Amino acid sequence: PSALKAGNTLQLNGSSPSAFRYMPSLLHYLLVIPLLLSLPTTTFSSPPAPPAASPSSPSEVQKLLAWAKQNGAYTHPSLVFRDGGMFADNGPINENEVIASIPTSLEYPVNNRTLDEFASAFISSRSDPSNFHHPYLSSLPTTCQNFACMSPDPTIFTLLGARNAGIESAHPVEASIITSRWFGTGLQPIMDLFNHDQSNPTQFVKLNTATNRYELRATHLHPQMSQVYNFYLDRNVLTMYRLYGFLDTSRELDCLTMRALRIGNPVQRVACIAYADEGVT
Repeated sequence: PSALKAGNTLQLNGSSPSAFRYMPSLLHYLLVIPLLLSLPTTTFSSPPAPPAASPSSPSEVQKLLAWAKQNGAYTHPSLVFRDGGMFADNGPINENEVIASIPTSLEYPVNNRTLDEFASAFISSRSDPSNFHHPYLSSLPTTCQNFACMSPDPTIFTLLGARNAGIESAHPVEASIITSRWFGTGLQPIMDLFNHDQSNPTQFVKLNTATNRYELRATHLHPQMSQVYNFYLDRNVLTMYRLYGFLDTSRELDCLTMRALRIGNPVQRVACIAYADEGVT
């Protein structure tokens, strides 16, 4: 996909493009096998992901939780933040119990601003101790979180992927912080402490219109000491890598991903590249 332009309204909560399922004929196999044999063997390796988005520190999280609860937030009594995630350390969390919830007033809203406008507001609010959201914003990382400010690794990205890996902004570090914890309508304290679980697509943050609260509700039993996850919506592998820094090669790969990253079934990947509109290499 194209890089997110600085003048575009933030729209990062959509589903990923449909997976392209290519069914090659025998002729196509015969045509691409010589090409495959001429390619370096590293082309189709499964590369390690860069570090995922840096979590808030435990001390900052404790301050954040105190502020959030003073302003109407709720977390299940079993929850403990540790090791960069939320865990049910104090006991199990049963199916259909509310894991966490916040009133909509705690969200730091985008309000239809562009990425640059939102990043500018983020910088201003974060530097102002009198701002209502300052306790939350000051708890967030201050370093680069994704490819808004990282250089693409050429052993992982193709030339095409590297050209489109970035998220364009006049404030690249702040843009990386925003896009690495984006909830569609804004930034949500506490909710962004939960890590992603691709295997459980039904447990994700939803707006309860009856209570005007965002809530994460358990869709299954969470045993004591287990990590509790949130599902980051059905984005494709490439988008998950660009925004959050982890690469799940066990999932089905669409052509956008196989053209941008040096991963995937060799025959399918060559077929995707053959039908690309621009050079990939």
